[in-house]
Amino acid sequence: MDDNLKEGKDMDLREYIEEIKSVGEIRELKGADWNLEIGVLTELVGEKDGPALLFDDIKDYPSGFRVLATCLNNTKQINKAFGFPAEQPTLDLLRAFKDKLAQVKPVAPEEVSSGPVLENIQEGSDIDLFKFPAPWWHEGDGGRYLGTGCMLIMRDPVNNWVNAGTYRLQLHDRNTLGSHISPGHHGRLIRENYWAKGKSCPVVAVFGIHPLIWLTSMLAYPWGTPELNIAGGLAGAPIKVIKGKFTDLPIPYNAEIAIEGECPPPEVESRTEGPFG
Repeated sequence: MDDNLKEGKDMDLREYIEEIKSVGEIRELKGADWNLEIGVLTELVGEKDGPALLFDDIKDYPSGFRVLATCLNNTKQINKAFGFPAEQPTLDLLRAFKDKLAQVKPVAPEEVSSGPVLENIQEGSDIDLFKFPAPWWHEGDGGRYLGTGCMLIMRDPVNNWVNAGTYRLQLHDRNTLGSHISPGHHGRLIRENYWAKGKSCPVVAVFGIHPLIWLTSMLAYPWGTPELNIAGGLAGAPIKVIKGKFTDLPIPYNAEIAIEGECPPPEVESRTEGPFG
């Protein structure tokens, strides 16, 4: 197992990028266009189980505003995410993955007061989501999308547990994202619990976290299971979180981007979302 996981060290996305780079599993591309070009390259590499793609110097954006794609696209990458030997064959990975999930003991997050996610803060009229190079991924899409490579965090108002799920996020305007959640998914049920009370649902959208943490938001756990606790169990140490100023929700302290907001009842405000993909 990888030393970072064995020793319960902090994990972040930049660390993971260096890990997969060390086994030849990343390609850095400069000058791509956010309008369809990033999406086409991502689809082509994804179909062939190719390396992760790290886009920089994206058209219309300054250097350093990067997009990472296909970062869990093959066995080597997934092995590194879970702290397994990079060369472990696919069948061995599946067995190890199954055993790890079966044996995991949840670990509650640890609240901290500061972290990298607080280094740059925009509020109110300073917010402009177009500062991020959100791609127009597919020709038939309804717009540009910041997610699905993200984690949406919500707290159920009835039982007070925190859910983390992966749902797509369309970029509508400088301070509005549209979230599509299919019927039956926990995030949708939580939103509806707020709406039934005539309230908006507080939500945090988190981007750029270690894949081990992100993966828990894509797995199917029973209602009431806090995914951040599962992530802590898989990592062997609590996931450090910062309490959101506006939502009171836990935010991974070393996330690249976190967007706090609320989802109002549809009768109060709604937008046409999609199609996507």
